[in-house]
Amino acid sequence: MSVKCNARIPVNIIWGFLGAGKTTLIRHLLSLNSQKENWVVLVNEFGQVGIDGAVLESSGVQVKEIAGGCMCCVGNVVTRVALNQIIKELKPERLIIEPSGLAHPDELLSMLAEDQYQEVLWLESSTAVVDARNISDSRYTQHEIFNAQIALCDRLFASKSNHYSEQDLELLTTYATVKNPGLIKNQFLTTFNDLDIHWLTKQIKNNSHPLQEQSDHSHSHHHDHHDHHHHDEEEEVDTSVQAEEIKSFEGATGGDHSCGFVFGAAYSFSLAKVESELMGFDGFRAKSLLKTDQGTVLFDSVKGVLTKQFMDQPLEQSRFEFIDGQPLSEVQLRATLTNCLIEHP
Repeated sequence: MSVKCNARIPVNIIWGFLGAGKTTLIRHLLSLNSQKENWVVLVNEFGQVGIDGAVLESSGVQVKEIAGGCMCCVGNVVTRVALNQIIKELKPERLIIEPSGLAHPDELLSMLAEDQYQEVLWLESSTAVVDARNISDSRYTQHEIFNAQIALCDRLFASKSNHYSEQDLELLTTYATVKNPGLIKNQFLTTFNDLDIHWLTKQIKNNSHPLQEQSDHSHSHHHDHHDHHHHDEEEEVDTSVQAEEIKSFEGATGGDHSCGFVFGAAYSFSLAKVESELMGFDGFRAKSLLKTDQGTVLFDSVKGVLTKQFMDQPLEQSRFEFIDGQPLSEVQLRATLTNCLIEHP
């Protein structure tokens, strides 16, 4: 290599399927930046409404968002523009990339390996975030992207480990090492208590990745592109709203559909009502960051399991995103959310 890796911007990719816990892991990693280096996060969300970016900004980090699909389909234009802006304008000392849960890692690795980035970026690590309970679910194990995320990572984080058994973890370990023989036992982490800054910075023996090497590897993996239906690739989705305005956004990638809402500053929600409605949502994924009568709350529902977290940050807008394998009814969802309001014009 003509340029040493430490002369470049170190890049860490955190990928994982929808609801795996990528954003939670990144928030914890950001808390380990004790030297207050200039870290930047590039977030690509499946839906049109950006929620993960707003959550990460609460950690005090600079965030660049790409909403509305996976990086493999918007990468030709929007991803490159965002990446170039980060490099030239934000000048990060470290770049963390969180792709959509439905983005194929092969495509992202190929893009990062292009000649234009060889002199400025160094892929230091790629981490797959996996909920071990999903190894028992054929909807995951038969999904090409889920398997590719494990096959192409150089380390793996077993998320939500307090919710599953030792047998679940053993199944994940066996499954992952079959899919990716380069993984060894000490490359698995199961709790945040075991996590330190070296998870990002240390090079694992025989598994460091100059970008060109990763590109050569990635081209050995072939996959079919999804059918994509979304906004024009050069069009940036405007999710801004007036105080008394409500906007909705719908999209689809392959067989997955999203429906999102942004409520202006004049609206506030009943925490109890929203929690009740989200607990009854039977789609694949629902997440929200909203103003309630008990403060700012982050909700996340994956396959019917709902979690909530109170946040310190004040909000100007409330945001919802719903994802499922079937088309979602914007009219029905809007009516449901409106019934949860406690303040509205």
